[in-house]
Amino acid sequence: MKIFSKFKQLKKDAKIVIITALLASCVGVYATGECIISATADDVSYKNTTVQAAIDELFAMSENYCPPGYECIIPAIIQPTSDEDETAFRNSTYKEKIKTITMDDQINPPSNVIESWDIGVHQNGDVMAYIKANNDDNTMYDLYIQGDGSLYANPDSSYLFDGMYSVDSINGINKLNTTKVTNMRRMFYKTGYNSQVFTLDLGNNFNTSNVTTMRAMFAEAGYNSTVFTLNLGNNFDTSKVTDMGWMFYQTGVKSTSLTLDLGDKFDTSNVITMNYLFFSVGYNSTVFTLDLGNKFDTSSATSMNSMFWNTGYNSTVITIDLGDKFDTSKVTDMRLMFSHLGHNNPSFTLDLGDKFNTSKVTDMTQMFHEIAYNNNNFVLDLSLFDFTKVTNYSGIFSGISATNTIYVKDITARDWIINNSGNSFLTTSNVLIKT
Repeated sequence: MKIFSKFKQLKKDAKIVIITALLASCVGVYATGECIISATADDVSYKNTTVQAAIDELFAMSENYCPPGYECIIPAIIQPTSDEDETAFRNSTYKEKIKTITMDDQINPPSNVIESWDIGVHQNGDVMAYIKANNDDNTMYDLYIQGDGSLYANPDSSYLFDGMYSVDSINGINKLNTTKVTNMRRMFYKTGYNSQVFTLDLGNNFNTSNVTTMRAMFAEAGYNSTVFTLNLGNNFDTSKVTDMGWMFYQTGVKSTSLTLDLGDKFDTSNVITMNYLFFSVGYNSTVFTLDLGNKFDTSSATSMNSMFWNTGYNSTVITIDLGDKFDTSKVTDMRLMFSHLGHNNPSFTLDLGDKFNTSKVTDMTQMFHEIAYNNNNFVLDLSLFDFTKVTNYSGIFSGISATNTIYVKDITARDWIINNSGNSFLTTSNVLIKT
């Protein structure tokens, strides 16, 4: 371990030398932004990088060293928070009574401030929080978070807005620089939980390209808001995320108009845990739809427990197409995975795709419990299913009626379903071998 650490330090030192030398050659054209630097030395590559990106990286690697001829700005970074944090704006006096949150990358204190705190990691006044009475209800508060020239979210931004139950709106989120964040666990957990009007629009500056965990990130956000919507923006990049458990758990559960479009950067190829990922999201929305995008790759996932349980329960238009990257070859736990999915849509369909491999699955308890409950003509194609390792399967097909049809690959699979489902409606008449 010591040898490895020393090797890493040597590579880091070599990179610092390379960047410093290259930046020295770019000083004359820095103002025009036209200098692109590239070099390879001592097994360290540095290619096609803009001057500003190089400055930022050097600044971070070398304890705030600013190369000669350049002007460097120390980023204003918010302190990390925790679920039990009682400091700053998370003090119990205020946290549950905050009605609005407004962020800015300039220090401009609002009028009639009740209290203020330094909430920056440097403790030099470069990130401040201000609390004032809400204009419409003087028993509630408005929170202002301001940075001096910049406003960076902490690399550990878990719990940042956690437990702010009364929030009606978050303003200026485009001023919050999230490019350095790696942890967004419970970042918006129960944010706006009690609000009747809360919506969340992350905008196009909410960059998540370095985030590795999004566990419960939006869980129960906007829970009681009947108008809740969620816009992830076009920079919601999940390519490094490994944990998405509970990510959209009961998000906007009472909204009547919620839909969820994951966009074209929702890459799940490194995600291992997907338990409760979409549990009850869009539960009360009669128009709820779920677009997984074209990068929903599940090849690394091992657990999908309750992944789509109650998703779009009351939607009359929801259908689910898992796409061509929904690879379940490593998954062992699928209990309650599709339970109640599409419950109230009389024309609900489910397309499992061509990579739905169940060869390692041991638990399918209530996996399809009351799926498409109000669709009398529901067809479930399980022709890729292998039940040989399944040991827990209680209620796997409970609620599926005699008018529904299940397709399987062979007699063995058909007999397994009929003999183990505990559902007397499933017989050779509607459990059919696909030809």
